[in-house]
Formats: sequence, C-alpha cells, structure tokens
Amino acid sequence: MLVLFSLALFFNVSDVSAATDNQSTVLDQSSQQNTSNSQDVADNESKATPVSPKVTFTTNQISSASVKVKTFVETNNRLPNYVTISNTKVTMPQFLMLLTEDLKEVNDKSTNPVVLKNVNKPSEPTEDVEAGSLSKSEYLELTGEIAASIDSTGAAPDYIETSLGKISYEKLIYTYSKIMNYYNTNKKLPATVSVKAGSTQTTTNTLTTTQAEGTVDQILKKAAKYGYSSVAHDAAGLIKYGSGDCWAMSDYLFKQFSAAGIKSRVVQYATEYASNHRSVQLYQNGAWVDVPYREYGFNMMFNNTSGSKYGSVIASI
Repeated sequence: MLVLFSLALFFNVSDVSAATDNQSTVLDQSSQQNTSNSQDVADNESKATPVSPKVTFTTNQISSASVKVKTFVETNNRLPNYVTISNTKVTMPQFLMLLTEDLKEVNDKSTNPVVLKNVNKPSEPTEDVEAGSLSKSEYLELTGEIAASIDSTGAAPDYIETSLGKISYEKLIYTYSKIMNYYNTNKKLPATVSVKAGSTQTTTNTLTTTQAEGTVDQILKKAAKYGYSSVAHDAAGLIKYGSGDCWAMSDYLFKQFSAAGIKSRVVQYATEYASNHRSVQLYQNGAWVDVPYREYGFNMMFNNTSGSKYGSVIASI
C-alpha cells in the first residue's frame, strides 16, 4: 500500500520565489512557508469553489510540479504537505484537483488554464489494490470521476474503485503525478500507468497495519514502546507479549514497513552481545541507512551497530 504514504523521511526543499511560470517546489511537513498568494483550504465548503483572488495554472506549470511531487514521494515514501507553484502554496488535495482537471484538458488538446479551487482533505482514505496497470482509457475515465467527486463534495475522495481495486487518495496523487510527469517529458500521455499492490488494512501473521500507522515516524514511535526480552522471536510474539528480542523487533518493523509500502530490509551481523544480531535498514536517497533506533528511544538491545553495513540480508522488499 500506499499508503501511502507516512506517507517524515527527512527531505526538505526550501521554497523560492518563482522566476518563471513553471517553477515549483515541494514543502515538507516541517516547512512553515508563507507566500503572498497562499490560500488555506476552506473547512466548511460543500463544493469545490475557486480561491480568491483567482489563481490559474497552465499545463506546463502543473506537469512541472508533478515532477517535484513524484520525486518527493519516491525519495520520502510519503506525500509532501504542499507543492508551491509560482509563489502559490498548493495543498495535496488541491493538487489532485489540478492534476485531474489538467489531464482532461490535455486529453482534449485544450490549452485552457486550470482554476485553483478550495479542496478539503478526505475523511478516511483507504486502499485495497492489486499490483497491475491502468490502461489509458481507464485512467482517463477515472480522471472524470475524481474531478466530479471533488467538485460535488469540496473534498478529495477517500479512494476510487478501479479494475485493480480501491486506490487511495495518496496513491491517486502519486499515480497521476506519474502520468503528468510522463507527459512533461514526452509531450504525450502514457498508454498505461503502473500501480503497486497495497492495502491500508493488511494482516500478516496477526500483524495489522492501518493507514494511520503508515509513516516511518509513526511506525517507529509505536515500535519503540515494546520492551526487550527473550520471550518472543517474531512479530506475532512481540505483539502478543509486549516484548521480544532483536529478531522479533526486526520482523515487526520489516512487516510494518512492507505493509506501508516502505522499502526496507533486515540484516544480521555480529555484535559484542551476540553473533546473530538483527536490525532493520531503510532505503533513502539511493542508499540503505540504519533505522534511527536511538533517536526514538528503543531499548538499547534493539540498537544497530556499525557492523550493520557488513550484515547478511535476511529479508528485503
């Protein structure tokens, strides 16, 4: 799942003033950027209404912004809070509206700019989708459904039913960013767009991961509450008894990250306490990095050591 996405993986891009019409930046959750044309999403709109004063974006601006969002998601395994396009801070619900409205214009070979609207967040995003591809005809049809839902409710949809199953709000943004990213490069729409498998309610060996638990930060905060003991050696035992050894914690973290669609792996190596210690690594910015156990207050027996870089890979996704 994308759940996507939780989905802080530590990528900050400072906002800048736009020098050209297609300049855009993404803002992380920790960013506090105020711009002269920023618009807050209205909390009580029953329909998606244009922001005031009126703001419009061209296909070139929107497709350029999609490159930024796609890259951010692939780097951080979650959505940014905002993408700033020509000094206007656009929330992710608003960006989904821009993506779908602009895709309709592109398919109609229209050059009409898209009007920015107030769009609320979805209430309960959910997902249950199989891996596969959406054809051009299907993703264009879904575009109309998404746009109509946003217009009528004033909020991004929780999910959209597709031939692959339910695709969540977060993964819709990533999927349509991929489509517009392709258009930005090739000046034509792709014949298909791939969708990864995922579920916001995935159960494996009694381990349940919901979307609310899907970000790295949330997963680690929850995991750090478990204690260390020799009573359990896998995720199921850790959950049952509330404690376990490094094998149990590694199994738990790996399954949590896997269910959330976050690339991770378990490595085994020798430490001063054991010859077969296990810890987990995350894939960030093109490299494997150790989970920051100490930063989140894990029991010291779960901590990784410098030997992790030489460890044997036990499991990987």
